[in-house]
Amino acid sequence: MANVIEIALHSRAHRLMNIFLRRHGLDFFLEQREDEHFTRIDNQKVDLVLTLASKASAKDLRYLTRTASHASQQVSSCRSMLRRTLIRKMAFDMVEAGY
Repeated sequence: MANVIEIALHSRAHRLMNIFLRRHGLDFFLEQREDEHFTRIDNQKVDLVLTLASKASAKDLRYLTRTASHASQQVSSCRSMLRRTLIRKMAFDMVEAGY
């Protein structure tokens, strides 16, 4: 049953990230520091998506009990998936722009 919960969390997080991307663009997830030439993925924005997705998953799946270590593994796995997706999107946009 744990795999079903993880898939639901991944699905919700991916759906929420796509909503943020459509509304605000890729720049919403990036942070630019003045002293650095390149941009970074803003961890606070990724955590925002994870928080919203986990709250929605917990509301729908409240009848299932989860251990703290299993929940942290799910969030860590989901965070990695979101970061990979953002990196892929940023790389695709850079290639399209001619970098």
